[in-house]
Amino acid sequence: MKTNLVKTLFGTALATACACAMAVPVQAGTLWNYSWDSFKDGSGDLTQNGGTGGHGVGLKSNFEMFGMAYVEDLVNDTVTFAFNSNIHLDGWKYNGVQNGTIAWGDLFLNLNPDKTFEQVKGTSDLLAIRFSSKNDSGVTGGETGIFSGVTTKNVTSTNSGYSSYNQYNKYVTDKKGTVELIDGMTLAESQAYLGTHGHSVINTYQEKLGNITLLDVAQLSTLGLDFSAQAAKDGLGTVLGTQTFGFSFARSLLPQGELSWIAHVLAECANDTMGMMGTFADNTPVEPEAVPEPASLLGLTLGAAALVGAKRRQQTA
Repeated sequence: MKTNLVKTLFGTALATACACAMAVPVQAGTLWNYSWDSFKDGSGDLTQNGGTGGHGVGLKSNFEMFGMAYVEDLVNDTVTFAFNSNIHLDGWKYNGVQNGTIAWGDLFLNLNPDKTFEQVKGTSDLLAIRFSSKNDSGVTGGETGIFSGVTTKNVTSTNSGYSSYNQYNKYVTDKKGTVELIDGMTLAESQAYLGTHGHSVINTYQEKLGNITLLDVAQLSTLGLDFSAQAAKDGLGTVLGTQTFGFSFARSLLPQGELSWIAHVLAECANDTMGMMGTFADNTPVEPEAVPEPASLLGLTLGAAALVGAKRRQQTA
């Protein structure tokens, strides 16, 4: 797929990469940054976009992911992520799988992109955002939110999923598709970054940082999100996924300062993966310049007046 970010991996200047992203202004001080996945690597039953059955990859597959986007609004202390795909927010119901549903995994946000996904697991550098209450995350019940210091697990075996990269890659290739995992990385780079196949949800976490607010397509549209218009501009056609949704959270839940990151998300079955790289702007509060107290100002005024008076007396002596 056409990438909106220069190809980069660990140790490169992600700020430079993000400057190359497709950014569309939505209001003063905010930009939507779009990233595209392959439109031909999400395998599943062909039930979307007019599909009438069978199994394959592409526009009609019910596990095809098309793209994601983010916007940061420092004025309102908000970060928003959005997804376009053929996967419903609650996943799709299937007989014989855990919880009766194959759902979205959690969104993982690596705040130290010089390190791989495996290297940051269990540290404060790895955040996970559980936005689908229906998945098999280690977070109890249907709780959603942002979690820090997470470890991860593979749930493909209980969700009719692929057991390895090779198995998944071969299926997509046999169907004349093209595998892409993280926008801006080659397939080999993506697999090296992600490490062990299929780790899509939280296993354990050290701390919950805060909550998220789910947003539907209408709410996102009011913020200026428009996957279709951006795809058309990028020469990707006008047919995209049937599902668009997102979530927002407080930027202040994350560390202060400029933050470069790599984000990715899988379906629980690992039938598709998409990811992107970006940078959150420096949100460190600016210290206001010191303003003299009224008493100090009065002292300065009286002192200046005394000097002027003394000079005048010298001139008339």
